[in-house]
Amino acid sequence: MPDWRDEVCTAVERWIEVVGGADNAERGGRPRLKLIGRIRRESASGWYAVDVRDQRIDPDQIDDLRLAGASQPGPGAGFTPLEVVQDGRLLRVRVAEFVDLPEAYLWQNRRLEGFRAPSARRATRRG
Repeated sequence: MPDWRDEVCTAVERWIEVVGGADNAERGGRPRLKLIGRIRRESASGWYAVDVRDQRIDPDQIDDLRLAGASQPGPGAGFTPLEVVQDGRLLRVRVAEFVDLPEAYLWQNRRLEGFRAPSARRATRRG
């Protein structure tokens, strides 16, 4: 009779195929960033807002937001929001007051999904 861990490993393998974890995470690949949209400066110093009515923002990934220019920021580039508030269709972010980007965009790091899957597989196999 198969062990329950075999079934879990099979499910995790399928998960890895779906999220692309095997291609990116196990090789230490760069996180994938998703462009949320162009963000506009608000009147309060350090505050920016972006319309997210057509976006799905995962509350578990709210810490993975970066304020940067139009091109995808590299590791350590851009500015991490100090505060994030969802106000209806607007996502408002506060960054340090010295941040001055003439053309600012909000990016979200999407690596968590694919990076969790291989860890789950390794933990299940150890049993």
